[in-house]
Amino acid sequence: MKVIDTIARTSLALVVIVLLTVSAYGQSKLLITEFVQTPTAGEFVEIYNPGGAAVDLTNVYLTDATFSGGNTYYYQIVNRATVDQAGGGGSFGDWFAQFPDGASIDPGEFQTISLNGSTNFFATYGVIPTYELFEEDASPDTLPDM
Repeated sequence: MKVIDTIARTSLALVVIVLLTVSAYGQSKLLITEFVQTPTAGEFVEIYNPGGAAVDLTNVYLTDATFSGGNTYYYQIVNRATVDQAGGGGSFGDWFAQFPDGASIDPGEFQTISLNGSTNFFATYGVIPTYELFEEDASPDTLPDM
């Protein structure tokens, strides 16, 4: 259980650091209001816009990459040309995600990002997430993938 707790704290810390880059460049702040790793099918990140204006999410990234091999690190994610060139990661199931072009979050709005697809999220919680990390079904749904 201690290993799982350590992984959860590390993953959450990396997601927080990536989202903090939004406020570091003079844009509105975003908050991570929930981060769920269990149940596995229902893993998600929830973000909230506490500000008074919409926030453009087009250049906002999420990652849980903690492994740095070959002098690559998680903060290099914004310098990538492809997912394969993103910093950090490895063969540990790490993921990198960028919000779709034109994505935004309105003032006072919560948004959820399902880490295991919308079908799994719906089966776990009975609601559809705002985004899914990837499409897990044979045929695509209308939910934006990251």
